[in-house]
Amino acid sequence: MDEHLVDTIRTILMPAVALGITVYGIAVTVRTWRDGCRRDAAALAVLLLAYWALIVPLSLWLLGWW
Repeated sequence: MDEHLVDTIRTILMPAVALGITVYGIAVTVRTWRDGCRRDAAALAVLLLAYWALIVPLSLWLLGWW
């Protein structure tokens, strides 16, 4: 695979995907909270925290950034 493509994926695409997932997760959690589904919003918040606690560090480690 082209080294430039790999660098592009590592430096631009992976952080953009993580940021997109985070922003979308926060938006859905806030919307669910405002709709009155407190339990569902709490579950979504826990999933978002788990994403940052488990998936993001694992991805960084696999990419060699950590």
